[in-house]
Amino acid sequence: MQVTVAVPQRRLAEFYEMYGRWLRGTAAVAPEDPEDGDSTKPMPMARMKRTWIQGSDDDRLRDAKVLLQQLAGGTGGKILTFLLDHPGEWFSGHDLVRDLTLSGMNDIQGGIGAIGKRCTALGREKPQRYQQSVGFGNSRYAIEPDVAEFFRTARTEMA
Repeated sequence: MQVTVAVPQRRLAEFYEMYGRWLRGTAAVAPEDPEDGDSTKPMPMARMKRTWIQGSDDDRLRDAKVLLQQLAGGTGGKILTFLLDHPGEWFSGHDLVRDLTLSGMNDIQGGIGAIGKRCTALGREKPQRYQQSVGFGNSRYAIEPDVAEFFRTARTEMA
């Protein structure tokens, strides 16, 4: 089934993030239960994604190398590489557009989406963290230092 939704341009990033949360199962809520009256309990997810610190080192390295190879040359690869080289630092979408000399926020949305799509195929969460902010392009992204160090090891092994 295909569904078309009209989204105002200024709220497109917010829509993609909300849709991503829905796909991950973190935005869904269970129907209201008359016994406990709590309608805000998260629904169980059909398939839990592993974080980048879960699993054996061999599995994590393999997945990291696959992700880096699949994203190489694209905007998602540029974003991931930039964040890996700046562990623990937060960057807004506007910062990333400027620092990576991208054409605009649509590049950020597409790049973050590419990372998410490939991570989903690997059964992993996205390596970057996200902080939602008010205003188009003000949401921020970062990679934790331990995750960045692990990806940098994978990148070095690939060279």
